[in-house]
Amino acid sequence: MSAFLFRWLGLPSLCLLIGLGAGWKLRGDADAASALHAAQGVIKAVQRQSTVNETVAVKAQAQQDRIVYRTQTLVQEVPKYVTIQADSRCVIPLGFGRLLNDAASGNVSAAPSGPGQSADTPSTLDLVAVGRSVVSNYGAANLSATEVNNLLDWAQASGLMKPGPPVP
Repeated sequence: MSAFLFRWLGLPSLCLLIGLGAGWKLRGDADAASALHAAQGVIKAVQRQSTVNETVAVKAQAQQDRIVYRTQTLVQEVPKYVTIQADSRCVIPLGFGRLLNDAASGNVSAAPSGPGQSADTPSTLDLVAVGRSVVSNYGAANLSATEVNNLLDWAQASGLMKPGPPVP
């Protein structure tokens, strides 16, 4: 009787188990192939982003180096354009000096520097110092604008935003 049961129940059960095992193996192979395809896609995306990052970084560094060099050169040339004679003829008022300091610090100071000093009081600033300060500030502003444009370039090249006009 047991041979009869094995023949009618055991053999079909064994075939069923073998079939299920083969199906799981096929499904496992399909899952592995899908995971491999996904991993290859991630690798390509990382490589593409790495190329974008490097390209934008090299361009940004070159632009920043040019701006810093140009600014340093112009700061050194201020005395060539603001002569001692021009400097002696130009009296910088104390109010103008405070205005430059407030603009540089981001503060607004309405109070004079000392008791009895008005905005028209002559300051100890010379025109060369003012010229160097203005050139340095413009250089810093150009660096900031370049950094923003480079960030926009990176975002566009990375596909995070659509191309648009550069920041002036």
